[in-house]
Parts: sequence; structure tokens; C-alpha cells
Amino acid sequence: MFVQMKRFIVKEGFSELVLNRFSGEGKLEKQPGYIDRTVLKKNVRKGDKD
Repeated sequence: MFVQMKRFIVKEGFSELVLNRFSGEGKLEKQPGYIDRTVLKKNVRKGDKD
């Protein structure tokens, strides 16, 4: 079983570029027994003021 967890800190406005990078199919998805890949996006806006 393979489990891989990575955390990226992305500057504001560039999250869609990072998500697009991981949306394609790679070598891992072609392995027998592959189940799922999940990419989570957390919205944090440090530049906004109330």
C-alpha cells in the first residue's frame, strides 16, 4: 500500500495553477490496485481586511 501526503504553501492567486498540475493522470494511477487521489484546497486569505 502506498500513502503519500504533501503540503504546499501557495501564494494568493496561484492555487488554480497548482490544482491543475495535479489534475492529470500519472504513473501511480496506472498501477494495479490504485484506488484514489485526493487534492484538498484550503482557502486562507491573509491579504483581506474586515
